[in-house]
Amino acid sequence: MPSLHLLPLLLALTIRPPSSPVHVYPARVLESYPHDADAFTQGLHLEEDGTLIESTGLYGESTVRRVDVESGRLLHCERLPGAWFGEGVTVQAGRCIQLLWREGLLLVRDARTLKLRDTVALPSGISEGWGITGDGAGSLFVSDGSDILHELDAHSFRVKRRIAVHAAGRPLPNLNELQWVRGEVWANLWHEDRLPVIEPRSGALRCFV
Repeated sequence: MPSLHLLPLLLALTIRPPSSPVHVYPARVLESYPHDADAFTQGLHLEEDGTLIESTGLYGESTVRRVDVESGRLLHCERLPGAWFGEGVTVQAGRCIQLLWREGLLLVRDARTLKLRDTVALPSGISEGWGITGDGAGSLFVSDGSDILHELDAHSFRVKRRIAVHAAGRPLPNLNELQWVRGEVWANLWHEDRLPVIEPRSGALRCFV
């Protein structure tokens, strides 16, 4: 099986304050793990016990699953209806929250069993569901492929504010998968091999990795 290089492993990087508006830091892969080659990975959430909640996409093939990181072994899998395309996933406020791409829905799941408990309409202004993460303190951050991060209340899913992400004064579009890392939002950019590190209060880009 191919290797999955996990974004949370980048926590081990030591980032110095950048000397320019958009500094680029190299990443070093610390570990590689086996991963299902047929999984069209769209979102990841690393649990405290070291297991991984993974959301996979494609119509007719989308799932949410729990995976043992070290072995790549599938521990549990819930399949989505064929008309739903799975996207980002996170666990916040005791619930597993999965995005759908163009269906305009958030899926609220039991964080332990991954069983679907509720569906919630995406708030107005979020054109599509791409990436989702949370700060563990009551806020979710959702991307829709634009340069905007939508901050939602983690309980009501109401929009708290919209954050325009910018690099050296210019909008940074194509924000995709998101992870909350030490008070900052790490993202990937669709069709790019660099990770923007975003200051969530201002939307300013601190650096690329």
